[in-house]
Amino acid sequence: MLKPFANALKAGSYGYVGLTTATADGRYTSHATGSLRHQTKPAAVGAPPSFTLDGTLEQLFSDRTYDRPRVLPPGTTKCLLPCTMPQSFDAGRPDSLFMQIDGATGSTTLILRSWGDSTVRLTPSWGYGGGTFYVATLRVGP
Repeated sequence: MLKPFANALKAGSYGYVGLTTATADGRYTSHATGSLRHQTKPAAVGAPPSFTLDGTLEQLFSDRTYDRPRVLPPGTTKCLLPCTMPQSFDAGRPDSLFMQIDGATGSTTLILRSWGDSTVRLTPSWGYGGGTFYVATLRVGP
């Protein structure tokens, strides 16, 4: 899974990640975006070099809403109350999320900086852990 992405990155370059989560009970979803840096790790003599992909992401949540102005139909000049409507994923209230992926095993660590560095560890077959589904999208380039 990681090899094509990692091979496209040169040591010290960046790739981009999108991480979407959804709780199993449907209470909320989140979406985080940011960049991951290819970090070469020291290897024992004779062992192949190893690496991690890590970086800080900005995470938004569906249960954090803000009031946005209603879009008026064409030809309408006055808003009938209410003139705002709740919008999910308030960009003014993001969380900071550190993500590290082990290049050899695919194991992923998420550190929730905004929650006292609470940590979630996911196995290589990740997709579900701790009552939450996880989906990541990785890409190289701008």
